Amino acid sequence: MAEIDAALADGWTDMLQEGRDAALAETNVTEVADTLRWVGRFYRPPEPPASGIERHHYHLMERVRASLQQDLVAHLRQLTGDQLGDDPKLWVQKYAKPE
Repeated sequence: MAEIDAALADGWTDMLQEGRDAALAETNVTEVADTLRWVGRFYRPPEPPASGIERHHYHLMERVRASLQQDLVAHLRQLTGDQLGDDPKLWVQKYAKPE
C-alpha cells in the first residue's frame, strides 16, 4: 500500500477542493454530479493504513472528502429542487453521465 504522507495528503485535498470549487460555480447538474462521483473515487485505498501518522492522514482525507460531498449534494439539491437525501450515490445515479 502506498504511504500517505502530509505533503501528499495536502496536495490531494487541494485537488479535491479545486474540483469542488469548480463544481459549485457550475449550473449543469450533470457536470456537478460527475464531479461528485470523482470526489468519491479520488484515491481511496482498500483499507486504512496501519501506522499512526498514515492513518491520521487517511482519516483527514476522508473527512475532507465527506465535507466536499456534502457541499456538492447541497448544490445539486439547490439546482434541481430534488430531495434525494444525503447519500452521494443517489445523486450520481440520477444525474451523472452513465459509465
